[in-house]
Amino acid sequence: MKKTVFFIFFVALTALIFYFVSQGTIKFPHIMQQNTFDIEEASDVESAESYQSYQYDPNDPYCIREELQTEILQNQAYNFFANSRENRETLSPAQERDLGASVHQALSERPDSEFLGKIDNHPEELSYLNSLIQTLLPLLDRPDVTYTIHIVDDEVANAFAVPGGHLYVNTGLLRDRERIQNEAQLMGILAHEIGHNDLRHTTAAFETIRELGIDGTPSEMPILALMRLTRAPYSSTLEDEADRYAVDRLIRSEYSPYQFELLWRNWDEISQRNTARTGQENPVGNNPVDRFLRELENVLQTHNPHSQRACNIREEIQGHNLESDQMFYVGQLNLERFISRNEEVF
Repeated sequence: MKKTVFFIFFVALTALIFYFVSQGTIKFPHIMQQNTFDIEEASDVESAESYQSYQYDPNDPYCIREELQTEILQNQAYNFFANSRENRETLSPAQERDLGASVHQALSERPDSEFLGKIDNHPEELSYLNSLIQTLLPLLDRPDVTYTIHIVDDEVANAFAVPGGHLYVNTGLLRDRERIQNEAQLMGILAHEIGHNDLRHTTAAFETIRELGIDGTPSEMPILALMRLTRAPYSSTLEDEADRYAVDRLIRSEYSPYQFELLWRNWDEISQRNTARTGQENPVGNNPVDRFLRELENVLQTHNPHSQRACNIREEIQGHNLESDQMFYVGQLNLERFISRNEEVF
């Protein structure tokens, strides 16, 4: 009798749970991670055909950039990095995980850290970002890395990654509707930062330090040096590599790669307005002093100008030879409401 009652109770409970799951009232993490998106169910989409009116043109004045001698050095440095990346003794997954945990602890807990008390104070937005990256995780080249996303209280529109899958997104980026206008653009940023990790950009500096025989852990490093290693260790060529990675992942996850290009065009317009307002224009003369200043600026910068990134992304999209009727998701309302496409399709 007891077994019969227990069996009936078990069947009833299972049926009840199944009902609530089917209604979306209960959501299990492993269910949330599955990408069951159907593009045909969405209305906030755009087609590849709608962007065929303007193809990438290297002679487009917008895409023409002065050839600088220091770019040759940057390309040589990138080639050296690419070759050494193939031959360098890389960190094991466990070592990378421990390194990432140590870096995160230093950033979030050290008294001299600018992030102290500023990390993960916004659970709703954090839940949104965690839901978003589930779409990208099945597309990793290195699936043995576990990704953890963090929100930083900082008005600067920025995001960065550290070893071990730790991603940081500033509130200034997440909430600025002038710079980030839809979920596809935000996904481009997230895919770019994941790319830095998946392509081992984030571990390169630490692996080099180890090869040089320099002792020290993130907890022992001067905080400014740690900031430099974690926030700006990449040349502009590595940034391009992460952008190409992002374009590929956007296309494979059916988010609009064109929105990623439009993001950088928009950021370029914002930069130009800010430059016009402050009057701080770059030297444009052909005299030796102005040219030297431009060469110096090119060496110091870790990212290409926004306009060049937009042009490079356009060229990368064209290289994928998309069908004109292929549709991609945009997700303006998803971003506005902090509801990911995995939870609701518009």
